[in-house]
Amino acid sequence: MEKITDIKTLNSLIASSLKAGVITNCTITPDRWHEEIKNGCLYVQQFDGGVLFFIERTYGYKLSYYIYNETNLPEIYTDKQIFTEIVIRPKDTMKGIEILRVLGFKQLFNRIRMKKGCIEEHDFISGEKANPQDIYNLLLSCFDEKTACLPTLKQIEKAEDDGLIIQRKDENGKIIGVIYTQIQRKKAELRHLAVEQNQRCKGIALGLVKEFNNRFANCQKFVWVREDYETARHIYKKSGFEPDGFKSIVMCK
Repeated sequence: MEKITDIKTLNSLIASSLKAGVITNCTITPDRWHEEIKNGCLYVQQFDGGVLFFIERTYGYKLSYYIYNETNLPEIYTDKQIFTEIVIRPKDTMKGIEILRVLGFKQLFNRIRMKKGCIEEHDFISGEKANPQDIYNLLLSCFDEKTACLPTLKQIEKAEDDGLIIQRKDENGKIIGVIYTQIQRKKAELRHLAVEQNQRCKGIALGLVKEFNNRFANCQKFVWVREDYETARHIYKKSGFEPDGFKSIVMCK
């Protein structure tokens, strides 16, 4: 692997791989690419058939890829775990999954996407802001950072400024529940919902989702949820979300 130190190199690598039939799992925004390069966390492995991008984390790497020739797949040499996720639309084949298995990846779990359409707008009360570090700590206590694509502190700070954080505090001012949202045009994605362990089964999660629905009433709303998390699926279904046929598979090498 080689470190990428400038955006021009990255753009050139991606452009050279955008050929007919290319297979990719990459949904990273330009701002995120810039951030990873600035932090010295982005690496690449080129081969005659595509490029593999590795984003370094304390626990290993996140893999994004552009592959246009699966008959010439490379060996991946690293002493760290590599995690990746591929989205499967209703009409997609399983080719991307087959390629990852050839590369040595094994399936960890599946997610499904649930959707809720636009509804009439409602008023909502924006609560006081919380400490971004407290939000991050709560997310980290509820999710596995290796597979959950948690936001950075910088992303949480920006989301707070943009009104994309929904949170609940207890009577002492401690944050006990949070939703982290991303929005693009008229689509709002509920990225993470976290409730402190000793505060669960009190209706906090359902209340947070209700506020999410109200705050983004004029948007199409989406959430990805693990297929085997019955409690979370029940909360979203009770809040008006239904599976829309999209799935994703999280894999590890």
